Amino acid sequence: MDDATRQLKINPSHAQIKSSGNSVHLLSGLSQNVSIDELIVSLPSRAVADRLVASCLKSSEPSLMIIHVPTFETQCRQFWQSPATVSPAWLALLYSVLACGVWIEHFLDPILAYSEVPQSFYALREKSAVALSKSDLTVPGRFKVEAMLIYLGIEYLQSNESKTGVSILLGIVSRLATMMGYHQSAHLCHPPLLAFEAEMRCRAWLLLSVIDNVVASQTGLPRVMYQGLTNSARPRNLLDDDFNSTMSVLPSSRSTTGTLSHVVYMLALDDLYSVANEIADLAAKGPISPDSTARLGQQLEALRNGLPCSLLYQRSRCILHRQYLISSESNPSFDAFRWACVDAARCVLEQQCLLFQEALHGPRNRKRVWFGASRSVSDCLTAAMVICLEVINRTKVSSQPSLTSDASTELVHILQRTYFNLKQTPKSPIEITKAAEILATMLGRMGHAVTWNSDSDETRPSTDPSNPKISDPQFQEITPPSGLLSSPWLVFDNLVHGDSPFEMFDWAYWDRQMQQLNGAFYDII
Repeated sequence: MDDATRQLKINPSHAQIKSSGNSVHLLSGLSQNVSIDELIVSLPSRAVADRLVASCLKSSEPSLMIIHVPTFETQCRQFWQSPATVSPAWLALLYSVLACGVWIEHFLDPILAYSEVPQSFYALREKSAVALSKSDLTVPGRFKVEAMLIYLGIEYLQSNESKTGVSILLGIVSRLATMMGYHQSAHLCHPPLLAFEAEMRCRAWLLLSVIDNVVASQTGLPRVMYQGLTNSARPRNLLDDDFNSTMSVLPSSRSTTGTLSHVVYMLALDDLYSVANEIADLAAKGPISPDSTARLGQQLEALRNGLPCSLLYQRSRCILHRQYLISSESNPSFDAFRWACVDAARCVLEQQCLLFQEALHGPRNRKRVWFGASRSVSDCLTAAMVICLEVINRTKVSSQPSLTSDASTELVHILQRTYFNLKQTPKSPIEITKAAEILATMLGRMGHAVTWNSDSDETRPSTDPSNPKISDPQFQEITPPSGLLSSPWLVFDNLVHGDSPFEMFDWAYWDRQMQQLNGAFYDII
């Protein structure tokens, strides 16, 4: 049969499931009256399903490395030939892949990309949740971890909240994977695993680790996976055509320099996050010792050449070295740390400008899984504050005013270009709008106020750069969201206009304000 609905001859109206909005559907209560047969009936026709599956699996999302495309396509053909024998877990996997296909098709269409996500996405997502609930996630079983991982990605995509529901789901799937031995070497599993299954498990565990790090970074919640738990091998750099489920021995891994696969991307991201999270954990506890700073800096440098994206690397450099930006001690090592911090901040701002422009000018990039606007805005503002503090410091302590003026002017221009690029962003989300406002506030309080001409899309310094509050009719000083950043701004003003020591600037407090700022964005969305 070409259509499972006709084969089972069940009324499709019986399978209607009401949407529950943007909350995590699997955690918000599900109807127990929907049968597997009704879930099968609710599937789109085979022609539509095949198109959506292809749209999903042929996309460039690295997280889809946990699906071996030829094997999944074979399973799909078997399903359409005999749908009544399907397991709830595999059906959940299919529904999540279909939902992913709807999402990708929507945002690849330049006409539809800025419109609301189709209701079919939410319907498919809900049915995936129902199928998962019927598979009993407290008991190990085939396809359950993979289905949960793809479903988790779907929930991540549609969530406009602070991702706490995704973090809870991550706790469930990580414990299920641990129960099933995904963290163990293949030779420790009983019964023994086929080489293909062992390799796909390694990919799933890697994706779990990366998602755990990403979600923890965005939510501020602790990571749910114990880092020392796994003893399994890392996945090989293989393309789907290199191996299959019938092989008893897998081929050797491809060169990481010759074949940049999704696996290579995820491995590099996982390596960098392991260092970045250690830096974040140490920074949250207080000042990082010079020895630890040097050690972690060396680890970051060692990872640099293999990075798929250097933004996380630069952010980690900035956080690692920033405490030495405001240190009054004279030490050659501290000078090197200070330079590293400013250089990293400059790189973050330059890359953020490119990121926002590429992601938001191109509809197909606006909703990519790994692009978190709020996280990026926090990084942008932290880097901007580093640049501001460096400009203030150079102005106050330099014995060569002419050299200081040139260097400071260059740094101020970086802030102005960042503001300009953020203001130019089409259909900018609330995060980017607020980031532009806060950047304008920084520049204004430093005496480098900017104006924005909406008719010509032009940003320029105000007439008198020494006075941030001149009577320019196009300029109004912009303040941060109410209740946020008040203490940092007081310290900032004292640093600019007074004699307050730099040690008064509290980076731990700043980080808490950035987290609160993200929360305010989520409340507004």
